[in-house]
Amino acid sequence: MTKSTHAQAAAQIRAELKRNNIQARVTCKSYSMGSSVTIRTHNLPPHAYTALKAFCDQYQYGHFNGMEDIYEYSNNNDDLPQVKFVSVERQFDNDLIQAAWTELRARLQGMDEYPADYVRASGTYEVSNQVFKYMTGYQSDFIFSQFAKPKVRA
Repeated sequence: MTKSTHAQAAAQIRAELKRNNIQARVTCKSYSMGSSVTIRTHNLPPHAYTALKAFCDQYQYGHFNGMEDIYEYSNNNDDLPQVKFVSVERQFDNDLIQAAWTELRARLQGMDEYPADYVRASGTYEVSNQVFKYMTGYQSDFIFSQFAKPKVRA
């Protein structure tokens, strides 16, 4: 029995993740007029996210053009199983988010007026936005190296 194209794409992405000891969950879907693969990463540093996103982008055969409200087939590659949409999502442990908030609170002027506990402070857009930008930017690599332990699937 032959695997569907979206299942083949997901399998190849899973294999690449395993080769690089990256913990992530890969799911695929097929639906009317398309298919997708979603990769949910766990505590992935920004530089590794950028490399993973670039790798996964080759499995998406085009992009949505919102200006003309059409899907454009701009990345066809007959050598790879491709899908309509590939999404790489980020998830972070609470202790990693708290470490980033603690660092930001010490660095940025005016942030010390918010609670030291991120959960209590995150109710404001300014705090949650700053932490998200920090967690997904290159300046946070040291946070990941100090707090995130790579989790390898067997």
